[in-house]
Amino acid sequence: MLKKVNCRGVSLIELLVTIAIISIISPIVFMIFVNGLRNFAGGTNYIDQQYKIQEVIASIREDVQKAKKVEFIGVRDRKDPLVIYESVEFNFSDDESETNTRTWKFNDNKLMLKINNGEYITVVRDIDSDKSYFAYYSDGRDAVEQLVLGIMPLNNDRILNKGSNVQELITTEFSVRYKRVGEIE
Repeated sequence: MLKKVNCRGVSLIELLVTIAIISIISPIVFMIFVNGLRNFAGGTNYIDQQYKIQEVIASIREDVQKAKKVEFIGVRDRKDPLVIYESVEFNFSDDESETNTRTWKFNDNKLMLKINNGEYITVVRDIDSDKSYFAYYSDGRDAVEQLVLGIMPLNNDRILNKGSNVQELITTEFSVRYKRVGEIE
């Protein structure tokens, strides 16, 4: 006995309904996918900016801890009791004749470092050098003496969501109370 096989195909109406459903759903799925990529790119940018800031803070903290003398170079602005400088130099030796220094400076949207009397090298890029600064704070009674680091990463304009940038200046204070502190004009 032969089995009857359904040889009937797909009708034109069924095919048109299927194409209509796919054409309605596919833009929605595409927009969900594109928004997910934008959110991922924005989050990645924000995390990258935070890592840059943490890297700078850790490096400068290490220099503050090891330094015997801290010298502030080039006054940019005076806001009593805070004095903002162009750069800061850490001297690691007690002997004045021995050169063992590290100088940090914000310049051309980069944080730069000069070791001893060498050339400046770029440590971190994409730092807003107009808003970033080194400052010295003292309460005048020698009870509080601090190196103040204000750092602001550059906004990344390549991402669509501009809100995925660090929006505020990050300020960190390091105690320099037991260091010799000087100023170079």
